[in-house]
Amino acid sequence: MATTDSGLRDMKVDELRARAREMEISGASSMKKDQLIAAIEKAGGGAGGRGRAAQGPGDLKGVVANAKQLHQEEERLVAELHTREREALKAAPVDPEVRRRVEDLIAQEEKAIKDMHAQIRALMKDAA
Repeated sequence: MATTDSGLRDMKVDELRARAREMEISGASSMKKDQLIAAIEKAGGGAGGRGRAAQGPGDLKGVVANAKQLHQEEERLVAELHTREREALKAAPVDPEVRRRVEDLIAQEEKAIKDMHAQIRALMKDAA
């Protein structure tokens, strides 16, 4: 097996199965975690990889699948960042009004990112 992408190792089995389905890897529903990782890597879809989406120009279906994968990864990273921001905010001696405003901005950013990703995927899917 190739060197394992630590991003795949960090994913839950359900997340790996979802990625495998998006990459149209057959038999993913019955695979164990190590098998899923190996199949995804073999298909070229490591945590930062493009998988089948990178197969040639004009493959809009692949581009849509790749965009969805990248958006999910971005959303996961943003959620991790926001968790850290919230923890730092709780630990800091901050005025309650400032704390509330920061929390509101974090929530708005999370929603905006998800909404934009959904709009991009919908437009790309319609074009496919």
